[in-house]
Amino acid sequence: MANNFIFPEWLNANSVRAYPISENGNRMDVTGSIKLPDSLIVDASISVHVSLSSSIFYISQVSVSVYNINIQISRITPEGAISIVGGISAPVSGGNYASYTFNGIQDNSSVTGSITVGDIKQAITEVSGVIDFTHTSTPFENTIANVSLPMVRKVDVYDGAAKIGEFSDILKLKAGRNISLSYVDNQTIRIDAVDGLNTTQPDLCPVTKYVGPCIKTINGIPPDIEGNFILTGGECITVSPENNMAAADNGNVIVISDTCSKSCCGCGELEELVAGLRLVEAQLNLLRSNIQEVDSRSNQMLANIMAGMSF
Repeated sequence: MANNFIFPEWLNANSVRAYPISENGNRMDVTGSIKLPDSLIVDASISVHVSLSSSIFYISQVSVSVYNINIQISRITPEGAISIVGGISAPVSGGNYASYTFNGIQDNSSVTGSITVGDIKQAITEVSGVIDFTHTSTPFENTIANVSLPMVRKVDVYDGAAKIGEFSDILKLKAGRNISLSYVDNQTIRIDAVDGLNTTQPDLCPVTKYVGPCIKTINGIPPDIEGNFILTGGECITVSPENNMAAADNGNVIVISDTCSKSCCGCGELEELVAGLRLVEAQLNLLRSNIQEVDSRSNQMLANIMAGMSF
C-alpha cells in the first residue's frame, strides 16, 4: 500500500499504533520482556454469536519463524473460562497487508473472522519463537467483535442415550417409517407419527420388500443379505413346510422330522445289561465288606503288638 505522508492510509496508520489491539493493553508477553510489534497486526474483524458477546477476545499466542507467523485468538468469559477460538498462519511470502480468515473450533465453532497482517519481515526481526499473552495485555478493541445474526451453533443428534454426532453445517431431516415431516414456518418443522406411513405392501410394489416386524436372529445367527434364513436337514433329519389351517397364516409351519434314527439296543439286550449291572453292584458290596474286615483285623493286630511291648 502506498504511503501518503500527509494523510497515511488506514493500514499504514495502524502499523504504528496498537489498533486493532486495545490501547489499554500493554501488548507485553507473559514474561514481561517481549512486546507485540504494532506493525504485525493492522486490522481484524470477528463475527460472534450473541451468546459469546460478553467474552473478551484477544491474541493469546504468536509463533514466529523465518517462514511464517502463526497468530492464535482466544476468548475469556466473564467467569474466567478461557478457550481457543482459532488462528491464522501468514507466510512471509504472502507479503504485507494480506488478510487471512479463520473459523472457530469446538465450542467456538460459530465464530468467524479475519486478521490482516502488516510488515511481517519487520516483526520477524523484533520477535522470534513462541510468545504467549494474556487477555489483559492483548485484548481486541470492542468494535472488532461484531454480533452476528442469530443462528443455530450446532445440533447434537442422539439415538437413545448414544450420541450419533455433532452437526454445525447443513442438517437434513428424512422421514422414516410411520413418520411425517411438514414445514410450518421459518422456525418450525412439524413431526407427526402416522401408522403405516412410508411402508409399502408387497402386493402394491413387487420390487419393494415390506419392512415390518421380523425375526432378527436365530440362536444369535442373523439372516443373509436378503433377510432369509436357510434350514437344511442332515442324516435322518428332514425339513419341510406344512399347511396349518389353525395358524393365522397358512403355510407358516416348518416340520423337522426324524426319518431313520432308532435305538441301538433291543429289549433282550437291555435285560442282559441290567442283570450285568446288578452283578457288578453285588460284587462291589462284597468288596466293601472285605475291606472293612481287613481294616478291623489290622487294628486288632496293632493293638496286640502295642500291648506286648514294654517300655
